[in-house]
Amino acid sequence: MMNKKFTLVILMHFTDEYLNAVISLCTEKRGQEKSITTVDDSRTMVQYILPLNEIVVDFHDKLKNISSGYASFNYEDYGYEPSDLTKV
Repeated sequence: MMNKKFTLVILMHFTDEYLNAVISLCTEKRGQEKSITTVDDSRTMVQYILPLNEIVVDFHDKLKNISSGYASFNYEDYGYEPSDLTKV
């Protein structure tokens, strides 16, 4: 039997000055980069694929904290992906 984890595609908008902090947060949360797009001279849009359990706990709070409240995000279902899970 294959173990699977539920994943989401997260789309975030923020000013350029927070790019490194947002990438670090997503990497810390086991995210996979999907795309980084410059919207205009000062704004960036980033897409990451993250496991649902990493979003539920404290992702929103940490994102707002590192961006001084300016970042926003939405998410979509990305489906299930194979994972090394152990039943406890």
